Formats: sequence, structure tokens, C-alpha cells
Amino acid sequence: GVLQAKYGISFPNQSAGSGTVASSTLDAYEEGTWTPIMNQTGANVVVNSTVGTYTRVGNLLHFSFYFYSNTPNGLSGYWRVQGLPYTNLKSGVAGGYPFINIGYSSINGNSYQFTESGRLQLNAASYLQVFTSWLTTSFTSGGLEISGSGTLLIA
Repeated sequence: GVLQAKYGISFPNQSAGSGTVASSTLDAYEEGTWTPIMNQTGANVVVNSTVGTYTRVGNLLHFSFYFYSNTPNGLSGYWRVQGLPYTNLKSGVAGGYPFINIGYSSINGNSYQFTESGRLQLNAASYLQVFTSWLTTSFTSGGLEISGSGTLLIA
């Protein structure tokens, strides 16, 4: 059978930390898919293949994604990953910005999987800013491919 807990699962009598009853209650669990969107200067890139999965446990969102396009947009400006399954992510934590590592990236026929480790930084509550050596490169030929996975906090 399935255990149903209308108000969450409580872990009372926690001895460590300064938690409260509310912070000791697991009140959310969800698994699903999402559609990653690559955006540059406000314009979405035409997608050929994309997949995104996520699991939410409490206020933690673990997600992974893959995006591929072979339709150049010729724009310039900063790249973003949008379409995250939650848009109320906690972007500022003690003056710093949370980020996840990029698993693989390539643009215009140049692969960066072995030459650098890029990151996707949560600068706003609803998208990830790309920080790599190609962060403002114009997509003019070949393909655009990027993947990543990580865990962020839901505000």
C-alpha cells in the first residue's frame, strides 16, 4: 500500500541545530520532467533534442538536463538555461550565488568537455546564467550542446 501523509512527515525531537517543528517536517516530494530552454539576449534557440528530469524533496530540487540545437541564431550576449521546473529558487545565499557544474558543452563545433569546467550560476530565481569561455559567443555554425545536473534550494 501507499502511505499518505496529508500534512507531511514530522521528525520530532531533533537534538542538533535550531530547527523548529515546521523545519523538521518533510512536506514535499515530487518527481517529473521539464523542458530546458537555451536563451541568448532574450531569444530562445530552436531545439532539436532536449530532456530534463527533476526530483524535489522538501526544499531541495535536484535536476539534470541535456540540450542540443543545430539551428544557429547568430545573436550575441549572455547565455541562459531557462524553463526550470520551479521559478522560486533561492538565488542569493549569504552574499554568494549557488551554481551547478556543466557536464558537457560545445558551440560552433568546438567541444569544451576536456578543456574547461564551466558553471551554471543561479543569478535570478528562475534561470541559470552560463559562465564558460563561450558565455557571450554567437552561435553561428555547427551545433550548440550542453548538459548539467545539480541541486538547488527552493525559496
